[in-house]
Amino acid sequence: MIIGWAYIFFTGQGGWLELQQEREALATLEAEVAALEATNDSLRDVLWKMENDPAFVERMAREEYGLVLPGEHLYRLVKKDSVGAADSLSADD
Repeated sequence: MIIGWAYIFFTGQGGWLELQQEREALATLEAEVAALEATNDSLRDVLWKMENDPAFVERMAREEYGLVLPGEHLYRLVKKDSVGAADSLSADD
């Protein structure tokens, strides 16, 4: 009789094993929510800077899109492996 109750307690609907699985699922979801909130805060910070900080916008334009103002020159450094690959591609054409 005790074994039957113990079996039901551990494996039955709403039993201890199911409770443990639900706790693990909850912990996973809470971690995901925390990560999404951190991403949201970061994006909110970037948005505020883009709206209020002209130096930030200029830096982003230069880094992301290669902005060059009149009278400036843009130099791109290319790794040696990339140069060799580019040379071999142009030689095949």
